[in-house]
Amino acid sequence: MSDSTENLIRQFAESQAKAVQARDPKLVSATLADNCRRLIAPASFMRSMGVPVEMIAVGSSNELYEQNFAMQLPLIDWTACTIHDTSFDPEKGKATVHLTHRIRLHGVEEKFAIENLILLDLDESGRKIEKILEFTDVAESKRYMGALQELLAAKAE
Repeated sequence: MSDSTENLIRQFAESQAKAVQARDPKLVSATLADNCRRLIAPASFMRSMGVPVEMIAVGSSNELYEQNFAMQLPLIDWTACTIHDTSFDPEKGKATVHLTHRIRLHGVEEKFAIENLILLDLDESGRKIEKILEFTDVAESKRYMGALQELLAAKAE
């Protein structure tokens, strides 16, 4: 794998932690093509979170993902990313990254460790990501989302 491809994959993997540190939701899209679609799997998890079936099928745009991330930002104290493994198929322009995001929410004692396996499709130039298929740790993601929803509800009161 070339250094530039490895760098792109690592920048993508670390983009959420950088966005939290800078308090800038746009940083989660820094390595993405303008037309990038982000799909999160398994679909059953997304349905259980109340995401409409139509949206699950097409994924979210950069703008929608940034909006959802911006809503979480004030509630996150810190996050860090551990990259376990990366791979790249230059013929197909596809990459894989296995990572764990460690997250601490404001006022919540427990920390969350959400493991993901993410498939990336690069554009023709190999400089931007045009499709993301993210397989997430369902049990830990549900715990995190539950804690996040409790914080949002308390904030709304």
